[in-house]
Amino acid sequence: MEVKSNLQSLHLKQDVDQPANILALECRLKREINARQSAESILEQKALELYVANQNLIALNKDFESKVAIRTKALKISEEIFRTVIETATDVTFNTDQGGFFTFMNPSGL
Repeated sequence: MEVKSNLQSLHLKQDVDQPANILALECRLKREINARQSAESILEQKALELYVANQNLIALNKDFESKVAIRTKALKISEEIFRTVIETATDVTFNTDQGGFFTFMNPSGL
């Protein structure tokens, strides 16, 4: 591994010693710097998009939870009204299954 490192540094020294290679290395370095800056810019943009999308999801979730709570409360009230009407009705109210067996009968039918 040390031999490989020495060979690489020797090869790099040969490249640096030649003016054309210095220009090539400078161009390569500029391209890499520009590529990195471009990648960082894209990353920042995507991070911002993700943050905005997350904030939208949080808002939608709060709205959804609020609607569910309102509808659940309305359903409970409706169930209470229905139960009161059925239990206090003077007429017989009942349900049967497909076999004709009673599955429910209000107190007036008992």
